Amino acid sequence: MSSFESSIVDLGEERFPHFERLLTSISHHFLRLEAQNLEVGIVGALRSICEATGADRGALLEITSNGSKKIASAHTFSEDEVSWKPNGIKGQPTDQMSWLAERLARRETVHLSASDEFPSEAEAERRFFEEQRLQSVVCVPLVSDGELQAMTCFGATRQKQDWKPAHIDFFHGATEILGSAIYRLRTELELAASREWLELAHRAGHSTAWEWVPEDDSLTFSNSTAEVFGVPASILPKTGAELLEFIPVADHHLISSTFSKVFSTGKPYEIEHRFEIPGKGTVWALVRGLVQRDADGRIEKVVGVSADITKRKLAEHELQREKEHAQVTLSSISDGVARTDAAGRIDFLNPTAERLLGIRLPQVRGQMLSRFYRSIAPETRTPKPNVVEQCLSSRHVLEPAEASLLVLEDGSELAVRESAAPIVAENGDLVGAVLVFTNVTQLRTLQRRMEHLATHDPLTGLINRREFESRLGEAITDAANSFRQHILCYLDLDEFKVVNDTCGHGAGDELLRQLTSVLSAVIPSGATLARLGGDEFGILFTNCDPDEAGEHAQTMIDAVRQYRFQWEDQIFEVAASIGMVPVVGGNGNLSELLSAADSACYVAKDRGRNEIHITRVDDSAVRVRHTEMRWVEKINRALHENRFELFVQRIRPLQNPDSPHFNELLLRLVDVEGKIVAPTQFITAAERYRMMPAIDLWVVGAALEAISSADIARESKTRFTINLSGQSFANTELKNLILGQFDRLQIAPETVLFEITETAAISNLADALEFMRVLRRRGCQFILDDFGSGLSSFRYLRNLDIDFLKIDGGLVREIARDPIQREMVAAIHRIGESMGIQTIGEWVENPEIEKVLKEIGVDYGQGWGIAYPEPLKI
Repeated sequence: MSSFESSIVDLGEERFPHFERLLTSISHHFLRLEAQNLEVGIVGALRSICEATGADRGALLEITSNGSKKIASAHTFSEDEVSWKPNGIKGQPTDQMSWLAERLARRETVHLSASDEFPSEAEAERRFFEEQRLQSVVCVPLVSDGELQAMTCFGATRQKQDWKPAHIDFFHGATEILGSAIYRLRTELELAASREWLELAHRAGHSTAWEWVPEDDSLTFSNSTAEVFGVPASILPKTGAELLEFIPVADHHLISSTFSKVFSTGKPYEIEHRFEIPGKGTVWALVRGLVQRDADGRIEKVVGVSADITKRKLAEHELQREKEHAQVTLSSISDGVARTDAAGRIDFLNPTAERLLGIRLPQVRGQMLSRFYRSIAPETRTPKPNVVEQCLSSRHVLEPAEASLLVLEDGSELAVRESAAPIVAENGDLVGAVLVFTNVTQLRTLQRRMEHLATHDPLTGLINRREFESRLGEAITDAANSFRQHILCYLDLDEFKVVNDTCGHGAGDELLRQLTSVLSAVIPSGATLARLGGDEFGILFTNCDPDEAGEHAQTMIDAVRQYRFQWEDQIFEVAASIGMVPVVGGNGNLSELLSAADSACYVAKDRGRNEIHITRVDDSAVRVRHTEMRWVEKINRALHENRFELFVQRIRPLQNPDSPHFNELLLRLVDVEGKIVAPTQFITAAERYRMMPAIDLWVVGAALEAISSADIARESKTRFTINLSGQSFANTELKNLILGQFDRLQIAPETVLFEITETAAISNLADALEFMRVLRRRGCQFILDDFGSGLSSFRYLRNLDIDFLKIDGGLVREIARDPIQREMVAAIHRIGESMGIQTIGEWVENPEIEKVLKEIGVDYGQGWGIAYPEPLKI
């Protein structure tokens, strides 16, 4: 219990009406009461009043007067807290107890000694007081400005009270004191709240209030100053002179001129200046001030508000920097940038736009951009709508997909890509447009060149395969929709690889260029000549019958045959083969026709040099090619499913039984039904469609794995031969595989011989020599297979570093009956012997052939008469 409450209670305990002393005591204590203790003071006063008058309950009810009157708050005292509930009417409109409210509003005191004294029209009041168990009640109004502001109610519950006039006067006096105290303390609370709100507003706005008295130079800041500016309160200046020390010297003139103007005019001022704060650096402030004068017009003080705008100034500086950066960027970019107003008049050009348009901004500012920016369509050369005018009209970004030709005032033209965007203000008003245009003249030239390269062969200038197939597709469609017939031709050069290998790719490229000129000179107008790749050409004769096309093809064959290619001191004859296929309705799609022409060309090539083959419906030769093409799928599938196997066939020494024994590893394919397929059925297709490198990789990998673990590999003086295709000589992967397996499997390279055919070696001479050189350095040896099958055998033999010659079986198998064949074999053996090369006779099918080979001196024999091929056992 507070000392205030105790002193009042003591006074009340005297139980006689020393009311004046009690009122004085209540008044004094309310004068000393702090605003935050208002509730405690009211309750304490109600208790003292009740105890002094014999009342059991006391309440102070405040009433709002904005619109409908309601009970705003209730302060209560009761000796029986449970039953005293005037708080229950808080927020209740006063017109619900209108009889009581009307009398109180007329400043009447309502004194009822018993509840039955309520008149009939006060039924609501009677019910309420009975609910509160009050037997007697006094209600005293507090009226201000003619409005009921509050009331006090005191009641007795234990027994009826008939309060005397002195009591009623006391109730009136106490009510006046309570009303006055509430008004004063509430005003203090509201003022404190206002000050707090103002401080919060300053903090929220990052500002502070101040006043400066020029007479004594005193300076006072609001409480939020230190917090707002983030400085210790101890360093806040207390005089104008001290404040000036925080302001940079460069800003002193601004301060001086501002106050001179303010003092002379008396008008409010607003300035921005800097503070240099120790430990914090530069702080920017927005200062607003107002001069206050006394009754005599003398300057009394200057009051104002200062706000920390450092972040804003930094943002402004950053914005200015970005603006300058944007200007520099616009000045340095290679795109032309023009800005117009809403009417299309020029208000900005960057240097690139000035250079491209040949104008200067100062001379053309305010003029219509369309006067200087005129474009036409590149293909039709018709004027195009001005993109800026379209943009301003539609209020949409425009980016034409196609380039335009910009026609300059001097008549020159630039290819440009352009885009225009509207400039719209925050309120939605159109204020102008921005045009960006790029000089793409060089790019357009390059694009045209790329388009040409996309459809033409860069070496010969002829159309390429892609464009040829497109035109062929059109011809197929035309043939299907009409009765016209067209002819598709494939032309393949012979001996082109020889030129490449002998003289290099530069010579091969020159040969193709010269042959292009030869063919272009004899091909009829309207026909299409294309390079399809390598040394293959495609020809399409439109609206042409087979006989006429055959004549044109023969003319091309003759022109190639008569042509001689000279490179340095060498002269080469070139031949060609042509395959032809009719293009008629229902004769096949594009891929089928190309495949048929390719097959027909290979048929012509197989017949010799300078041949032409035209396919027919019952063309058996083409069917053979189609069969080979089906083998391509089978080979690929066998590789994927690992359905190849190795067989071995022994090669026996014929002269010296102690010579090393050879074992040739032979390839077999196992079909999907498990049957063994001999290589003669699929090797031709594999070679034609260049699948041998993949097959050779499998063979070499499997062979070297087998050699490292096979039982016969452990026999002394045992050697193994592995067959390789000429297509694999340039395969770096194969060379790396061989050398890597030698190291990984610990295989002695001298036990492995690689067998290559004479034809493959000659056709890939340069690659073959390099391949042999690399493996010879590791200790491998080489066998030249099928030697003697061609007339060029002896011509190329001296160029090849060979250890063994395998004499072609076509010569060997007749030597027992045909003397000429015997002499040919003998001659080959003698040549090999003279060069230090041992010989092997193949196709030794019986003892008679073996006997003759021994007599001639051939070193080794191979064939069914010596040993059959059998699966390699590992």
